[in-house]
Parts: sequence; structure tokens; C-alpha cells
Amino acid sequence: KMQLPHFLKTFLKAILPKSVQDMLFRYYNQLNYSKNYKKTIKATYESFNYENTIKSLKAKEKVTVAFFMEDCTSWKLATLYDLFQKDAKFKPFIVIIPYIVYGEKRMLDMFSKCESLCKERGYDYVLTYNKESNTWRDVRNEISPDVIFFSKPWEGLTKDEYFITNFPNSLNCY
Repeated sequence: KMQLPHFLKTFLKAILPKSVQDMLFRYYNQLNYSKNYKKTIKATYESFNYENTIKSLKAKEKVTVAFFMEDCTSWKLATLYDLFQKDAKFKPFIVIIPYIVYGEKRMLDMFSKCESLCKERGYDYVLTYNKESNTWRDVRNEISPDVIFFSKPWEGLTKDEYFITNFPNSLNCY
């Protein structure tokens, strides 16, 4: 993993506000993660037993299909969602997950925007964050989707528990 030189990190910390520092370092980390993207996806595929997952899905009467949405402004899966919605074999729904790149305030704002979009379009959706109890939903164990569509499958964009590698028993698509 490539690291920023110490003198550059120190210089940036001295002149930039904390919020800008956080955003810059997250973006830098995201670039590092994207370099390992193909390696991560290959390792994920090899560690999951997709052939058996596909066989078991063919035998199911109803297949649950989750669309993980962390940023509704760049979500491009509406047509696919609609196609699944029209087929009685599938039960599609949106899972609104945290987009942590720009901090908590922006994450909560994006949650609200994503929820509004789902309501406006009549999507079935699940929130992963409960504001009243300040808790996160365990999607893998509580919902256990059969198929998951990830619009942004890179590490560092969401909480670890919503990352692609945490769903070995689902068919993961990106």
C-alpha cells in the first residue's frame, strides 16, 4: 500500500481544516483501494462458492434481491430494479447503506436523500441506520439477501459490515 510521505502529511495537516483533511485522506485511501480492486474481486470470487449459490437460487420459489444504495445521486440501477419488480419470482428491495467518505453529517444527509428517492419512486426499502437508538442493522443475519447488487463495491466507501466480502452466502453483483 502506497503511503503519503510524512512531510507532506504533516504539511497538509498544518494548513488544511480538519474536514478537508479527512476528505482528502479518505479520497487518497480510496485510490489505494481501487488499485487492488481486481485482486479483491478475484479473491472474493474464489472464496465464495458461487456455483452452489446459483444452483440453490434456481430451486427457490422466491428470490430476495437487495440493491445496496449508498449514494442516490449516482445510483444507476432503477431499470434493473423495475425488471425484477415485474417478475413474480423475485422480491427486490433497496438497502440504504452508509456512505462514509465525507463524514457523519454528509452521510446522514445522503441517508435522508436516498430514503426520499425510494419513497418518491415507490421502492421497497430498508434503512440500515436507526437514528433513535443510534444502531446499525445487521443485513447479513437479519435479512440475508439471496442476491445483492453493489453500485460501488470498493472498500472504504461504506462500513465494513456492508462490504461485499461480508456476504459469502449471497450472489454478489457489481
